[in-house]
Amino acid sequence: MKTFFRVAGAECRKAFCSKAFLLGTALLLLFSVLSAVYMIEVRASYNPGQVLANQADGQLAHNPDLPLFTFYNSWVGGDDLSLAAALFYALLPVGAALPFGWSYCTERKSGYLKNIYTRVDKKTYLAGKTLAVFLSGAGTVAVSLGVNLLLVLAKVPLVTPFAGYNFYNHIYFGNLWADLYFTAPGLYVLLYAVLDVFYGGVFALLSFAVGFYLPSVLAVVFVPFLLTLAAGYGETALYTAWAAAAPVEWVPSYFLHPQVPHYQVMGWAVALVTVLLLAFALLTVCFRGVRHETL
Repeated sequence: MKTFFRVAGAECRKAFCSKAFLLGTALLLLFSVLSAVYMIEVRASYNPGQVLANQADGQLAHNPDLPLFTFYNSWVGGDDLSLAAALFYALLPVGAALPFGWSYCTERKSGYLKNIYTRVDKKTYLAGKTLAVFLSGAGTVAVSLGVNLLLVLAKVPLVTPFAGYNFYNHIYFGNLWADLYFTAPGLYVLLYAVLDVFYGGVFALLSFAVGFYLPSVLAVVFVPFLLTLAAGYGETALYTAWAAAAPVEWVPSYFLHPQVPHYQVMGWAVALVTVLLLAFALLTVCFRGVRHETL
């Protein structure tokens, strides 16, 4: 166990103290900041503190428009207006893979693994690297999301959304955690932020797993992105041909963005996709790396 933590610590230092981590973070941070700036400017054109005057008795009444423009539909997950938000979620697999998802591929090509395996058990090393890869992807998304949340929170008020104004929210009952959006919106945002950060780790692991099959670093970084892109087109084509009465969203790039899902987001579908992606990545490490990998 001590060896595992020593290896994992060394791999994490390599992952987080690298130019690649800065590059992946900068990519996602660019779009999260642009989304925040855009939404802040849009909200600035409307004064949420303005009140309506009751002409009958001269008293000031609560402005019914307050819930229209709130923090909860202005953070990057609530932004359904800007191109920056769409690109943030579309490129999330690339940003998550850039810090360390490609590392095994380069170590394998350079012969570095031969030196490692003479000093550390293969299983221990791959377990430590798997943890470091997951944390690097999750960390990249966490930083970019955290900056976006803080920027928007500093300028846009916290007003509980009103279900009657759902034209401005696009949160439909029956979707994942939709009830929380109108009762505990802070918890709703937190849950989606955690899901996005977790999927940063999942995408990094997918990139890591692709490295066991493909020798190209470029392919390792971009294959998860290309697969989600192809899955989106395939899902649309399937549902168009099938004409399903209540189509369910299966593509991570879509269900991670809570206010612009193409189809209904169901908790069981999100859980199933997550389990399948993790199973593929971890089983690849286990069987291709630990048991059958030859150097």
